[in-house]
Amino acid sequence: MEDSNEIPASSSNTTRTTRNRRTVPAHVLERQRAVADREASRLARPESSKVGTSSSSSAKRKGGIVISSTPFGSIRSTTTNNNSNNHHHQQQRQEEEEWCGPFSVARQLISKREEVRRKREEEQAGSNNGNAAPHPLDDLIRENELERKRKENPSMMWKPSSITTLQMKESDGKEQNLYAKRRRRYQRQKQNMPSTSTSSSSVSASTSPYFGGKINGVFPSLSQLCINMIVSNFESVDSLGLYAHDAIRKDLVESLIANDKFNGAAFEIIVEAGMEALELMDCTTVTQDQMADALGELIPSGLKLLAINHCGRCFGKKAIDAITKYGKNNEDDKASNQISLLAVSIGGAYVLKDEDMARMVRASYQTLASIELKACPLIGTEFCNALASSYDTINYEMSTNGRLLELSLENTQLTKEQLLSIQKSLRHIKTLSIHHMDSLDDEVLSTFLLTTQGNLERLAISHNSNLTDQALLSMRQCNSEGRLKALELSNLNNITAVGLEAFFTWDIPDVPSPPCLKKLNLSKCGAGGGDAVNNTVMELALLASSRKRNGGDPFNDPSRKVDSQTDIEMSTMGGLVSLDVSNSSITDKTIEHIATTCSSSLVELHMNFCPHVSDKGLGYLVDSVGNQWKRLHIWGCAQLTDEFLDGHSRVEDEGNDLEIMGAWMKQSGKRSMR
Repeated sequence: MEDSNEIPASSSNTTRTTRNRRTVPAHVLERQRAVADREASRLARPESSKVGTSSSSSAKRKGGIVISSTPFGSIRSTTTNNNSNNHHHQQQRQEEEEWCGPFSVARQLISKREEVRRKREEEQAGSNNGNAAPHPLDDLIRENELERKRKENPSMMWKPSSITTLQMKESDGKEQNLYAKRRRRYQRQKQNMPSTSTSSSSVSASTSPYFGGKINGVFPSLSQLCINMIVSNFESVDSLGLYAHDAIRKDLVESLIANDKFNGAAFEIIVEAGMEALELMDCTTVTQDQMADALGELIPSGLKLLAINHCGRCFGKKAIDAITKYGKNNEDDKASNQISLLAVSIGGAYVLKDEDMARMVRASYQTLASIELKACPLIGTEFCNALASSYDTINYEMSTNGRLLELSLENTQLTKEQLLSIQKSLRHIKTLSIHHMDSLDDEVLSTFLLTTQGNLERLAISHNSNLTDQALLSMRQCNSEGRLKALELSNLNNITAVGLEAFFTWDIPDVPSPPCLKKLNLSKCGAGGGDAVNNTVMELALLASSRKRNGGDPFNDPSRKVDSQTDIEMSTMGGLVSLDVSNSSITDKTIEHIATTCSSSLVELHMNFCPHVSDKGLGYLVDSVGNQWKRLHIWGCAQLTDEFLDGHSRVEDEGNDLEIMGAWMKQSGKRSMR
């Protein structure tokens, strides 16, 4: 009976719960719901597995760790000891690893990654401070690496001369002033070098030590003293006389211009009948009538060279009339030709008209072999037609007269069609110079080079923005006879390093070998003002210019296969004589190649604004190159210091004539960094 009267437990619980729901107030249910929401958010991101169960507080302190019921995790107490902290920290990490929630797994991965990074940084810091034990093979590896670099770069072994070091002292024990020593050495060097011009400086004769007076033991030469005396008293000079050589007249004119004493009266004294060369660097003070009268006397007396610059208004129709009246204007002219001009160079003649220059060409073409025009804006179609008709090589195949050998055009307003019209006059051309001509492009240059038929010996094309790598290919294809010896490619923005490498590369099928140059100018080539010239380009160019040539070109012989690195011997004549790599990206590697290929031939080197060349590289070059090297230009190379300037091997030579242009701009006491 008792068993039958008992109520099941589940039924009683259900009844009790239903009764409680009916009796629990609403605010209690709301508080319980808030507690449940808070615990659910904590469980979604747990920091520990044990959380206080008291609903009256949101956190409680246990074992030195504040366990929060909020999602922000635990807060370590600063009042507990380290042992309890470490114990509870390890316990907390172990409990977190046991949790399988997605947020906890992500936090564990991030924590492990940060721990590994921290350990790695500690190990690196310890090795940098010398705390970590070095590997036994570290020193051997570093030594082998250094030895390999020394073999590849022998300039690294260069050291300044022991005679001239930064610690050098006088015999009395006092330290020597390196700037004063360098100045005395420069003055002594100027005394030993031959003077090329007595008035290359614009300093007045009364103040310059080279126009009189003595400074630091340097005396001017006897010829300089004579010219200085004439310049100082030129107002009293009536005539120079025929005994005055043309070179003396040239030096005298330059000295007068430098001292601002050249005017119309001085021009009439300088010009005398019987002169063979009239060279004036500045004719702005000469009138057109004076120039016409002077040419009227000089042309019939045998003038051969006319080189006048900054003509202004002095060279125009009257001057041309004075020249053409002594020559034949056409083949039917019975008058004798008294014109013996061989070379004409006119610069800045802005009143020289096209038809007047054409008349001069037709009257003097039988002897005139060199023409240079600079900044003559009125030159045009008639001048080009006169060149083509006068120097038509069909009529002069059996005679050396009437051949145009040199042509230079700079900053003239000729169009592409006008340039193409002078093609017939270039059959025997040997020197071609075209500068600052927007109309010169790859097509025009290729046409000119094909016309020369491989006779070209010097090509100068600078500041021509329309020339590309295709022009390099035309130059190489047209150099079939291998006669090109001088090449100037400065300021060509569209030339690339790839094009230059292809131009100087050997063993290209069906293409003539690269030119064996003696003079090369690659300054400011490329879109970046020099980025096209690098170590690879210069290595190929230097090797091409120093290879030995035995009559033929083995690379163009299909019956013979030649290894360009082993079978071609170096020429005993040396390599380049003059090299200009200013504003390029070369390094000491190129300097080492120069020392290898041009040690017996280099005379002049321009490496202005080359920031990657060091003291060691140039010092190694001076030690390797012979005494025929005369000039080095280092303008803008701020990285060079006294280590090279006062430590190279030719500093203390009695006959040292190596002139370093730009050396006096350097500051003493600074070392270079390799």
